[in-house]
Amino acid sequence: MVARYKSVTEEKADGATFTPRGLAGFVARQIASLLVARPDRRLRILDPAVGEGALLVSLIETLSAQGVRDLEVHGFETNRELLLRATRTISSRFPDVPAHFSSNDFLKFAGQVASPPSLFSAAPVERFDVVIANPPYVRTQIMGAEHAQSLASHFGLSGRVDLYHAFLLGIIEVLEEGGVAGIIVSNRFMTTKSGAAVRRVLRESVSLHHIWDLGDTKLFEAAVLPAVLLFTKRLRDSGSDRPTFTSIYETDGHPSTTVEDPIAALDEQGCVRVADGRCFKVTHGTLDLRTTSDGIWRVATETADAWIKKVEDRTWRTFGSLGDIRVGIKTCADNAVVWSADTNS
Repeated sequence: MVARYKSVTEEKADGATFTPRGLAGFVARQIASLLVARPDRRLRILDPAVGEGALLVSLIETLSAQGVRDLEVHGFETNRELLLRATRTISSRFPDVPAHFSSNDFLKFAGQVASPPSLFSAAPVERFDVVIANPPYVRTQIMGAEHAQSLASHFGLSGRVDLYHAFLLGIIEVLEEGGVAGIIVSNRFMTTKSGAAVRRVLRESVSLHHIWDLGDTKLFEAAVLPAVLLFTKRLRDSGSDRPTFTSIYETDGHPSTTVEDPIAALDEQGCVRVADGRCFKVTHGTLDLRTTSDGIWRVATETADAWIKKVEDRTWRTFGSLGDIRVGIKTCADNAVVWSADTNS
């Protein structure tokens, strides 16, 4: 009998999930909104998983439209065919932009940057002013136990490691202090146990500006629920403001407005219809920072916080306080109903 993950497509094994143009442009605009002009030197941009180069194209176009032209791009891509396409695209569309692409493994490069300098490391550490990325999504079962264990050991991860977990931590390592990053990832890390280390490092090492949970918008052909993170590498001794948090999920509500697509819907509030007929509930709030640094991420609003406070005030015990929870139950129901009995009746 063939093992479940013995035979997978090359695309799935590589974690290739190509970024739609609309989403690439959205991330590029968010990054550009945070960039501070650096007249003293050239802006160094990195995409650690270049693919066909869609993210770099969108970012260069966006920055050029804002008058930023003194820049150079760097990228890593282990798929040589994709790397060749990206090289041709960037060189033909932006001949004046120096491009430095490598077929080496970005995670090995990031590991070298993270290693403490020694007498024998003569080369200066390379860091970048901007990182834009859609890292590959490859779970433990597909990448193999040995590779997963190696990544977990090097980056301090645990549980069911996904390749994008390591990419996120590697990106933080290579980003300059004060540098800006816009990253597209699976939203699973926000709530899973295996994502705890990633959540902790993000809370402690960077200034998160905005989180977009893009939910079931189906922006990718792959069955992935994406999120976008916008952050800067925290300057020493600088604090972190409470980041804004936007979520968008399909709903059966009554829309108040109609827009072209889910990306455009992110500027709206409440129930929004898109051109293909789907309706989404868009919620704007902030990241709940009341939990520990590795606690799950959720969007906090005044209404939701008031509801949670009401529940907490009427809670005698939680399941976790009564014993170890080993198995979770998912009902697939839209509403959770808890029945209680009056013991005095």
